[in-house]
Amino acid sequence: MSRRTDRLMTLARSLPGTVPLEVFVRVVLLIVFAAVAVYYLLDRKQSFTLYVHTRLATVELTGSSQQTWYLSRATLCQRATGEGTSDSPQCAAPYYNSFEGEEVEVTWQEGVTLTLRGMDETSFITEITVPDPEAEPPYFDDTPITDKSLIIFDRRSLLDSGALVLTGELTVGASPESGATHLLQGGRYEIRESLRLSSGPSVVATGTFLPGDTLTLEDATGTPVPLQMLISPPRNAGSDFDIVATSPPRKSAIVLQRIGTAKTRISSRWMDRLANDALPLALSIFLGLLGASLGIAKSLVGAGPRDKNQ
Repeated sequence: MSRRTDRLMTLARSLPGTVPLEVFVRVVLLIVFAAVAVYYLLDRKQSFTLYVHTRLATVELTGSSQQTWYLSRATLCQRATGEGTSDSPQCAAPYYNSFEGEEVEVTWQEGVTLTLRGMDETSFITEITVPDPEAEPPYFDDTPITDKSLIIFDRRSLLDSGALVLTGELTVGASPESGATHLLQGGRYEIRESLRLSSGPSVVATGTFLPGDTLTLEDATGTPVPLQMLISPPRNAGSDFDIVATSPPRKSAIVLQRIGTAKTRISSRWMDRLANDALPLALSIFLGLLGASLGIAKSLVGAGPRDKNQ
């Protein structure tokens, strides 16, 4: 037998015996599985993307900078303090003063609440709540917008604008009642997380919304989470509109109210992370190689040196 083989046998004999080797393997596996369990069970930040088709949405604007809409044609129905002088058929004359414009620039301020509704096949309406009359007001071109005013614009104006951009706390839909028409029509959501071996946020869970659902996004303390959103008309004519909204990474959940069920919080689960992460595959390959190496070492120890006279 060669000297190299003799050295290999000497090294093998220096390894732990059968029982210590098995104990060592079990300890390693327990540590690995415990670490993996803790890693996937820990709460982490999620980013939600909502795709909804609705006839009603409410947005409380957030952010210190102004937010701007550009509308090719729109009408402002300004709430009148006395008898209104509206000459627009879209504004009730006793209650409003009307301002019509083309190529209108509407600027919004933080804290203003907008309630967007589909009116009919051609028109949309935005109901405006200005909570602080002493703060800087929103503007319809150069006209200050007061509380309980309306902005009415048609489908063509929304198509010409491409999409309306807003940042704020979003509520979609309303509790369904008999005869109610301003409801969420449907949609879906995606939940993204930054996983250990991913180059960027990965989709870990998806789901759908049903007609009549009401939804918001809240953090772990129940505080609404602001989203960045695009509002656009649907492909077919109608009083519906589409919203695509994305939240920043945060420990949060969709709060869903569905008819006939209790209020539900939807977030990612450890099973979602496990199913979409490449880490378990990498660990299984590592443990497979470790097991094969220890098996080879055990075989060498069990074989022992042969008699040189044989």
